[in-house]
Formats: sequence, structure tokens, C-alpha cells
Amino acid sequence: MSASRLGGLSLAQGNPTAALPPLQKAIAGLERIVARDPNNHGYVNNLAPVVELVAEAQEALGQFADAEASYAKEIELILPMMRLDPANTTASATLTESHFKWGMVLSREANPKAFDHIDLAIAEAARVLKLHPNEPRVTLRQARCFGGRALAGYRLATRPGASSEARAQGLRQAREDVEHAEQILAEVPAEGRTAINSRDLAVIADARRLLNETP
Repeated sequence: MSASRLGGLSLAQGNPTAALPPLQKAIAGLERIVARDPNNHGYVNNLAPVVELVAEAQEALGQFADAEASYAKEIELILPMMRLDPANTTASATLTESHFKWGMVLSREANPKAFDHIDLAIAEAARVLKLHPNEPRVTLRQARCFGGRALAGYRLATRPGASSEARAQGLRQAREDVEHAEQILAEVPAEGRTAINSRDLAVIADARRLLNETP
């Protein structure tokens, strides 16, 4: 089994500690390949998802600064591809997810810059949705982003030290965001909702549950 697959398997099994070393080993090898031919988009496409897995493992281990740096690295890798082929849905998905996940890490630190990245993810999803209006995967990704924005809003609104005004405004916006996410999701036929992993949509239900529990 390759190092990247081994690391990905460990991460999927809930063991980020075991996942990180083989994933970092895989990145080192892939970076050497990319360095020999940096314009080979196939190589970059192979590297970027592994960088994302490293970021996810780092986040799970509480290494938030390292996770943020990994998401920044992934964005740096994928942006040149997006400039050359703006309609590339694979590259767009990678860009959307890296901004989204970076924003969610920042929200765990109660950092308002979380919204900057989540809004970039929403904007990218909306851009690609105009190009592919009948693609359920893109629609679901947009719903996921609004659900994440709601969860981030909840985290910042309920953070220690937040003023009563900031709390009220933040929760109000978070409720609007989760309602929007639910509306988008409702427009996707049941058979189309399997286009992405159901775990990726759990953020919507998580945001709704927390907001329902919060006066």
C-alpha cells in the first residue's frame, strides 16, 4: 500500500497520529516529482489532495497553525490550474474545500478571518454552479459551505468574551445561513444527494442542532 493510501486509511479510521507520518512521506515524494515537471497538472492533482489530508490530520491533532499552513499550500498549488482552466470542476472543488476547511479551523480558534475563507469558498461554489447548474455535487458543496458558515458564526457568537450585541448579531446571521443551506439542500432530489459523502453535509445538521439549543 502506498504511503498516501496508508495515511488516508489511518485518518479515515480516526487515527490522525498514525496518519501523519506516511502522509508527510508521500508529500515529500510527490514534491520531488512535481519539482522535476512543475507544469504537469497531473502531478499537481496528485499532490494537492495529500496536502489536504495532512491538514485534516493536523487539525484533528490540534495543530491548527500547521493545518492552516497546509491549506494555504494547497491553495497555492491549485490556483495556477484554475487560472488556466476556470471550468475545471476538480480543481474548483479542491479550491473550495481548502478555503472552506481553512475557515473552519480558524473558527475553532474564534478567529473572525474564518469568514474570509468560507466566503471565498461560497463564491467559488457559486461561480462554478453557474457553469454547471445541473451538477448536484456543486450544489451540495454550496449548501455545505453555508452550513459551515453557520457553524463558524455560532462558534464566534458564543465565544467567551463576546458582547451581548455581537452574540445576538452572530446568532441571527448563523440562523440565516443554516436556513439557506437547508433550502439549497431541499432543492436537490434525494437521488442526487449521494453525489458527495453524507459526512460532508453533516455540518448543516450540526449547525442546526447547536443553534436550536441556543437561546
